[in-house]
Amino acid sequence: MKVIQRALEECGLPAATVQAIENPDRALVGEMLKMDKYIDMLIPRGGAGLHKLCREQSTIPVITGGIGVCHIYIDDSADIAEALKIIVNAKVQRPSACNSVETLLVNQHIADRFLPALSQQMAESGVTLHADAATLPVLQNGPANVEPVKAEQYNDEYLSLESECQSGRWPRRGHRPYPRARYTAF
Repeated sequence: MKVIQRALEECGLPAATVQAIENPDRALVGEMLKMDKYIDMLIPRGGAGLHKLCREQSTIPVITGGIGVCHIYIDDSADIAEALKIIVNAKVQRPSACNSVETLLVNQHIADRFLPALSQQMAESGVTLHADAATLPVLQNGPANVEPVKAEQYNDEYLSLESECQSGRWPRRGHRPYPRARYTAF
């Protein structure tokens, strides 16, 4: 926000032209959506529920993105320490944001080395992991709060300190296990 406001000032415009509302109270959002006398445009940051609320109730132009359901793929050549830093940041910094990581796809060839370290990091960060059948036994031996993933949870946008974790043979050429998802791989 500061960068945008500084750029506005450099162009001779008031910095307050663009503002961020940090209060997530939905009642406040509902009121704000009707303030077309004072607000020219809204860009909501949040999950599918917030975007839907804005599209349905706003009398102000709204720019919305898609839902998050962001994935991180951990390749067998990944630097484990670096991967863990990225995952913790992508989940813990702002779990209710639409770009928060929701699913971790772990290459089966790194799973035995990576999953115990992941369990430790997620426990320290207060993240609950929902694990598939291949991943569950390894994660249950660690300190993280781990639950079996349910079929209906795939493609969920948790918007909280929860993520899915799977291990398997990835990547498979042309295969995207979650067609609606955004992927980051390293």
